[in-house]
Amino acid sequence: MSGGERTNGGHGAALRTYVWEPAADKGIEHLVLRLGPGGFEAEGLVVRLAASGPVRLRYRLSGDAHWRTRRVEAEIAGPPRRRVALVADGEGCWLTGRRRQLPALAGCIDVDIAATPFTNTLSIRRLLLRTNASAEVLVACIRVPDLEVLAVPQRYTRLADDDGFLRYRYENVSSGFTADLTTDGEGVVVEYPGQWRQIGRGERAMTNARDTLIEKDGIVECITRLFVGTDARDWESVRACFADTVHFDMTSLAGGQPAELAPADIVQGWEKGLRPLAAVHHQAGNYLVDVRDRTATATCYATATHYRPTASGRNVRTFVGTYDFSLAKQGGRWRITGFRFNLKYMDGNRDLESDGE
Repeated sequence: MSGGERTNGGHGAALRTYVWEPAADKGIEHLVLRLGPGGFEAEGLVVRLAASGPVRLRYRLSGDAHWRTRRVEAEIAGPPRRRVALVADGEGCWLTGRRRQLPALAGCIDVDIAATPFTNTLSIRRLLLRTNASAEVLVACIRVPDLEVLAVPQRYTRLADDDGFLRYRYENVSSGFTADLTTDGEGVVVEYPGQWRQIGRGERAMTNARDTLIEKDGIVECITRLFVGTDARDWESVRACFADTVHFDMTSLAGGQPAELAPADIVQGWEKGLRPLAAVHHQAGNYLVDVRDRTATATCYATATHYRPTASGRNVRTFVGTYDFSLAKQGGRWRITGFRFNLKYMDGNRDLESDGE
């Protein structure tokens, strides 16, 4: 990659995997990176036996085509279990997963997770420095293992290339720490002196038509299990359909604002809301599914019928609309990362729960 070149994995989606090992202690990191015209998504797992004890970190990142971070989640397995989720607008405004503003991170565009070399790539790819040029950036730094998030000034300087590899000087402006990084042509760290070295890499393009059909079937099955589990009040099955964090939007029905929710929060709200009803029945169809390696989007038509015997005899209420889902493949199964209901109309007894009380 030359100083002014921007790559995004071509016109289609590409899946890349990377493996690093620490230079000073035992451990490994495995990263899955998906690149497409609209941006990037990354999922990494770090297991490291550091001097302070063993650490197991799982993180997920996504950003736009200009490598501006838009979402980040990080979780330490524990004990104690710790988790942080952040959302950014790409212009320096940051929110928690529950949409609380974080003024302390104002001005940060990139994120730096302290336990992985991958997040250096975010600044490198976004800045696209020419040789001998340098830039100072303010990053949202996530410390490990406590997952405290701080705004930290950093500086990157593009050094002369070395035998086909790119080289960057990384500086933590606050602490004075400096390291000369060697990266591949796409800004992914190959050697981080004293910290990490890359020991493996793989790449593949989008799967063939047969594989895509198999994945689409798995996605429709996940959504069907969500509806069937809800109707049966099988809340454990419902919970298993969701990823650890879900962008949840029922504003067309209930108003308010979308939120980043844990599966337990969604299930708790549904269990409480449906408790007065004798029966619930979802019917879905007209699925449109778009698969991109380990992520996907899906839309379907659906009706939801609520039933409760009432004093007035008006025992039914029906909601008609569409659902929009985003999904990610995790642990070999598709899980819902985004959920939005779009109400077209509602018919029947609006006071179904209170009729006759």
